[in-house]
Amino acid sequence: MLPAMFCGRCGEKNPDINRFCFECGARLMSPRMGNEGPLVDEVSARLQGLGEM
Repeated sequence: MLPAMFCGRCGEKNPDINRFCFECGARLMSPRMGNEGPLVDEVSARLQGLGEM
């Protein structure tokens, strides 16, 4: 059984290997494509701050 992910647009469950949702055709974002979490947010904020110096 393949791991599953859910479409951000319609909520349909799709196999993790799909690039597009079976139900609505929306592009599915892999975990690497989305927001990477607090560390990336912190680094982004620091980089923006460097531009203000």
